[in-house]
Amino acid sequence: MKTIPIRFKKYLSSYHRPNAKIESLARFAFSVFTSQASPLSSERSFLFKFPPKQLLFYNSLGRCAYYTYNALFILCARRYAPGCNISIDMMEKPNISLQRLNMARTFHELDSKDEGQVDLQQLFEDYAKHLQAYELVEDDSDWWLKCRSEFANEFVRHPDRSARIRDFRKGSHSTSAALLNDSARLLGKRSKRANMLLSLRYIMSYHELARSVSTHTLLTNSESFIGNPKAINYRGIRINERTLRYSYYSDNINNNLPDICSKRRVIADIGGGYGGLIRALKHKLGSHTYVLCELPETLLFASYYLRCNFKGSSFKECTSVEDLESIYNSEHNYDFVLMTPGVFHRIKDDWIYLAINTTSIGEMTKETQQQYIKSIESTSQHFYSVNRLGSRSDDKYNTIGFSDLDFMRGWSPLLIRYTRTYHYEVLGRKVSSNARKKAEY
Repeated sequence: MKTIPIRFKKYLSSYHRPNAKIESLARFAFSVFTSQASPLSSERSFLFKFPPKQLLFYNSLGRCAYYTYNALFILCARRYAPGCNISIDMMEKPNISLQRLNMARTFHELDSKDEGQVDLQQLFEDYAKHLQAYELVEDDSDWWLKCRSEFANEFVRHPDRSARIRDFRKGSHSTSAALLNDSARLLGKRSKRANMLLSLRYIMSYHELARSVSTHTLLTNSESFIGNPKAINYRGIRINERTLRYSYYSDNINNNLPDICSKRRVIADIGGGYGGLIRALKHKLGSHTYVLCELPETLLFASYYLRCNFKGSSFKECTSVEDLESIYNSEHNYDFVLMTPGVFHRIKDDWIYLAINTTSIGEMTKETQQQYIKSIESTSQHFYSVNRLGSRSDDKYNTIGFSDLDFMRGWSPLLIRYTRTYHYEVLGRKVSSNARKKAEY
């Protein structure tokens, strides 16, 4: 025990600058607010430095203090606390005074944002082909019949439909689906003060995610501008509810499938909405063939969104079995393949390396759910699912849960977890399969 005061005495009398010692003591005291994602470490005893602000992540005590600090400024002065680097899109200009972290380019910087070059008329023609292919196959649940009708009225049949598509994520359209409106849920209030207070929830979630999501993912996964979604700017990152979820999903996929980037793969997102998760995976994992299976109206949004974000990428609007055969036999590796469920159910065995479904299986009828499970077991070598474990019966959904689905093949779990969004998360590898290796180029 005598060594501690001796070391402290040497520390006080050492050659280090006085301001370095003051900073070290301040950083040591501040560690009570930071999480394990911001470790207190130094190559010299009792000589600590503050990292760049982007690399400071708060624990529960730090989040509570940070929230209270900003809430007081918002309530009293209608602005965020000084030095917190927060702003809300469309409400105020971001005041970013941060040291640049080289090699940590955000996804919104990597997006091509090529809205002017996308042929909207061609997209509507492709939608008509997807609609024809879809109508020959199956019906939707009552919930998605309602949503599809709203999508068609608000976007496809609207006289100013091109402008509507450009703003499809703005949150100002009369649709029931959270898919298009959730970015405005916490940021769409009339009161500026209310929006600012509610936006703090995203920041709390951001810091909480640092316990389970890698730092480089949190520093780079930033919301796209395409579709004009609402978001907050925090430390140079554009954050909303969707980006936080996609950070969690993409990080777990990457960490638990270490060979996913060893070759070009086929990665399919079933019920992947407008393509937000696929965009995150494309930026994070690089060149693969990304398949999106969705309803015709949602594919319209996805085609616009992905084409705008990835200029120069190759796309295939797959509307028939013949289109599938052309993909199998083609020497050209498409970057993005878009298809409706009826086409997806005709994919050849083991062509897909990884099939993904996040929350949408729980929005389908029991028959549709089981049909997807059958197709996934036939077509896919791995399956990543984040869905409700139990059944749900109410005025919106009447479906079974993940625990009631019938899996006929053998699966080996690589990840099993219960998530912060109250879903059962599982990543499995199919073991009873004669894989044809068509998911690897």
